[in-house]
Amino acid sequence: MEAAKEREALARPKEASFYKKVLTDWDVAQKLFKKEMDEYDKAQQAKKGTSHAIRYRTAHAREWFNNMSQEQKKEVEDAKKKWNEEGALEEIQANYRRNKLKKTLDDFSEQIRRTMGCRVVMLVSHKKKADQTLSVTLHESQPQNVKKNFSGSSDGIKEWVSTGFEFFAEWSKMEFYPTNLDN
Repeated sequence: MEAAKEREALARPKEASFYKKVLTDWDVAQKLFKKEMDEYDKAQQAKKGTSHAIRYRTAHAREWFNNMSQEQKKEVEDAKKKWNEEGALEEIQANYRRNKLKKTLDDFSEQIRRTMGCRVVMLVSHKKKADQTLSVTLHESQPQNVKKNFSGSSDGIKEWVSTGFEFFAEWSKMEFYPTNLDN
C-alpha cells in the first residue's frame, strides 16, 4: 500500500496540460508503470531479436497493460480517480492560470461567437495564495455591433454584475473552502 502511494506521488504528472481531458486507465497506467512497461518492451524485443524498434513499443505497452494484475488495475483506478478529481497540483495550476487563463477565455468566447453565434458572460473564480481568499473576475465576449461591453452597458446591468460578483464569491468560497456547516 505504501509502495502504491509512493509510486502515485512520484508518477503524478507535473504539467497542467496533462489534465486538460478526463484521464483514462491507459493514460494513468503509462505514468504509474512506465518502468515496468519499458522492461516488458525490452524483454519482448530481445525475445524477438529486435532492438530499439520504436514501432513495437506501443504494442508491447498495450500487451503489458492488458495483462495487468488486479492490484495494478486497482492502483491505476485509484490514481485515475484522484488525478481526475484534483487535477494538477495547486502551484502548477496557479502558474498555468497566470500564463494562460486570459488567452484561454478569449479564445473560448471567440470560438463560441464564430461557431455558434453566441455571446458569453462568465464569472470566473480561483483560490489565491493567501489563506481562504479568492479572486473573482468577469469575462465577456467582445462586442461586435455595439460600443460598450455588456457589463458596462447600463446602470441596471452594472448593479446586476456587482450583485452577481458577490453571490458568486460567496458560492465560490464554499466550493473552495468547505466547512461542515455547508450544504
